[in-house]
Amino acid sequence: MELAYYISMLKRRWIAVVAVPALVALFVLVQVLISSPAYTTSAQFTVTRVPQQMDIQEFRYNEYYLFLSSEFFVDDLVEVVLGSVFAADVHERIQAEFGVDIPPGEVQMALDSDRTHRILTVDVAHENEDAAVMIAQSATRQLNENAATYFGFDDDERGALVETIQFPGAAMQDATRDQIFWALQLLLAVFAGVLIGLLLEYLDDTIYSSEMVEHSLDLDVIGEVPNGKGSS
Repeated sequence: MELAYYISMLKRRWIAVVAVPALVALFVLVQVLISSPAYTTSAQFTVTRVPQQMDIQEFRYNEYYLFLSSEFFVDDLVEVVLGSVFAADVHERIQAEFGVDIPPGEVQMALDSDRTHRILTVDVAHENEDAAVMIAQSATRQLNENAATYFGFDDDERGALVETIQFPGAAMQDATRDQIFWALQLLLAVFAGVLIGLLLEYLDDTIYSSEMVEHSLDLDVIGEVPNGKGSS
């Protein structure tokens, strides 16, 4: 009964319930028509700390601590890749290697990173196919050669081995991110339309049916005069 009651409320406010999603759907359609899918490519790396060379002969659990430090190192590299300092270094590397000027802010917006165990994944998304490839390849070389320097480990014996296991190749078009964004807009529009309809119903104190009398006033209805022309 409660469900039928709320459905009847939304039927009375159908204009608000339908209008908001319809307007947002029109806005999303415009976005679909003018948007261009981003080009994406990715690289993957294994990350291992260099074992510390010690003259002590006794067993000191070196492999265990090496494993732990590698885990922390790749965790921090995920954040390094997202930072402005790394983006500025990649920007300079692109200029040197390709002779193209991609602003550091644009490089930073294109980069994303994640990790699984000690595997670091760097994803690049850019509206230009060539730019996506250049950013990904320059970021790959920067990590291969200078990953440890972001932690102040200039000494080779305190560094890390960052080895590429997937080198970024040609970028492919990917509209997944845009599609998710459009779907979220439509979902929020439907929710907003329902919410506005319920708000309008709450502000209206008109009684439209016997069910509303019973629900609002907690009174039993013993009779109802039909809405229509009476017979002569």
